[in-house]
Amino acid sequence: MEKIILYIFSYIYGSIPFGLILVRVLKGVDIRKIGSGNIGATNVSRVLGLKLGLISGILDISKGFIPVIIGKYLGLSTTELFFAGLLGVVGHDFSIFLSFKGGKGIASTLGFILALNPLVILIEVVPFLGTFFITKIVSLSSILALVFLPISFLIVGDKTLALLSLIPSALGIIRHKENIERLIYGIERKFGEKELIETEVLREDTSGLNRAKEILMKGGVGVIPTDTVYGLCTNALSGEGVKRIYRIKKRDVKKPLVLFVKNKDEIEKFGVINDVAKKLIDNFIPGPVTIVLKRKEGAPKISLKDIDTIGIRIPDEEFVIKLLKSLDFPLATTSANISNRPTPKDISSLKEVFSGIVDFIVEGGERSGSPSTVVSVIGEEVKILREGRVKREEIFKILNK
Repeated sequence: MEKIILYIFSYIYGSIPFGLILVRVLKGVDIRKIGSGNIGATNVSRVLGLKLGLISGILDISKGFIPVIIGKYLGLSTTELFFAGLLGVVGHDFSIFLSFKGGKGIASTLGFILALNPLVILIEVVPFLGTFFITKIVSLSSILALVFLPISFLIVGDKTLALLSLIPSALGIIRHKENIERLIYGIERKFGEKELIETEVLREDTSGLNRAKEILMKGGVGVIPTDTVYGLCTNALSGEGVKRIYRIKKRDVKKPLVLFVKNKDEIEKFGVINDVAKKLIDNFIPGPVTIVLKRKEGAPKISLKDIDTIGIRIPDEEFVIKLLKSLDFPLATTSANISNRPTPKDISSLKEVFSGIVDFIVEGGERSGSPSTVVSVIGEEVKILREGRVKREEIFKILNK
């Protein structure tokens, strides 16, 4: 009975989101909407500073450490102690207080391994710090430490825990899935990397247009008003600019950006157009329609993965058209929001989300909040990938004429 009570305590205690609570109490904001969106110590340190980040980390370490220490007092076996600590990690990763969502469990894993065998932690320091000193990437250092965890137990001669440690090792690596994708595509943030920059607020006038042009020519990232919602944009020929947008938006690496071009000739330059596509272009572009075409060789690479299609649009927005005509390159764009969060509709909400992380914001009044309609035309097949301002019926009414 004592063992079962300990297991329940371990999970519930592990479920307490200390990082979220600290930031909410001291900063008045939800940490899941800031920085990486993670509730762990690394993100807390970004928001509250290193000292409070360390406090958050120590509290997360205690989630694995305390249950094992209690289990030792109760005289549990090594295997029983292992699962007592592991449940603290599970609680942190799948918190009952956060609808079974949570963090990545690195600090909690550290806690219960430390309580089981401190020597293993000393061994684990080598792959973690070695990787960190070389790369300055916390996630990569953590992943390699998890990979070496079973080996560390073998080094100290504990075959049972070496086998069992495959569980937290695999769990931790799985929880780092998004980090692994960002590492593969070179968009994972480094520790201490400058996050805050000066964000200029520009007007929809000649001065604002010239300044936006100047920043974009240098590979900067900005927010511009379109005929639908505000959009993030950068030079489509700038690989670093494209990566910045993925980092800023926390965009799924499998999803491409959209290409803004200055005229219909450029649509044909970058995408394969047939009679069906031409009919859509003639009737809906410029306007709130993004047309997805077979990508031509030489078209800008506006996705992190190699794909053979490209989404192209010409917004029916005077400022954007003037900006595009002033540039000798198209723009890589996407809606100006953090992935899976609402799109800001006005300058005040844009500042709240993007101040300090984009180079400029063009103030263009309130936007509708309704995105463009995305239509795929590959060969003779037409698919509505997303219904937005232009409705499905309008699209097929034109196509069926």
